[in-house]
Amino acid sequence: MENVRKFTVENAEGQFTGRSRGAGGVTIADAKDGFLTGMSDVYFNRNVAFSSARQLYNVMGHELLHVSQISILAGQPISLITES
Repeated sequence: MENVRKFTVENAEGQFTGRSRGAGGVTIADAKDGFLTGMSDVYFNRNVAFSSARQLYNVMGHELLHVSQISILAGQPISLITES
């Protein structure tokens, strides 16, 4: 959790568009000057993630895996994880 800046449903609506529309959560990697900082923002789709306790548990676990992956990549170019 020390690598999470935001863990929220606040202002999350704009994060769930296109392919992520039906996702329970989304993890956004932070970057500075084109390099990953190792920090992430995690947003929850209140319509999906909170449909049941089990669903919330699964979504939180899934997003925290992304946080862990991003923290390991600190210092790497963001192009490593973004679409070209």
